[in-house]
Amino acid sequence: MIRAALIVLAVTAGAAQALTSAAPCLWDLGNQRQVMPDAFAAAMADGSGEYGKIVDIHPIAWTDTFVDFEWRDSGRTWLVLHHCPTDKYLMWSADDAEAALLRAQYTRMIESDLEYTLAQMGKALRKQGAVVALGQGDIGRCDCKTLGFTN
Repeated sequence: MIRAALIVLAVTAGAAQALTSAAPCLWDLGNQRQVMPDAFAAAMADGSGEYGKIVDIHPIAWTDTFVDFEWRDSGRTWLVLHHCPTDKYLMWSADDAEAALLRAQYTRMIESDLEYTLAQMGKALRKQGAVVALGQGDIGRCDCKTLGFTN
């Protein structure tokens, strides 16, 4: 199970498992952010949007506060764990050949009886060779909106 404390976001123990898979959102590779499909379609129709290469993403809810999604591009796998209430996230990537091992470690941390902050998860993944970024508020909220976790 994943839970968030007010100050420290912690990924916690229990029966963590993907609860839901939603209709796809879009990820703008050039701008490194999510795009709502209807906003993208409208921008393409009227020429108002400036987007990089777009890929589909399929958000999965781990709890009613944490969502993750992944995509592959140019021989790399990327994954984002997004905390919807605070809009904080952990983003990591690895060569496709190493991604399965890192994904397994990531999943073990989520499903562990131990608590991990996003930063601790990132540090553990970085030690295993992942490229890691932590952030807040700059990747969009299509995942959270699609799953009904935010307005």
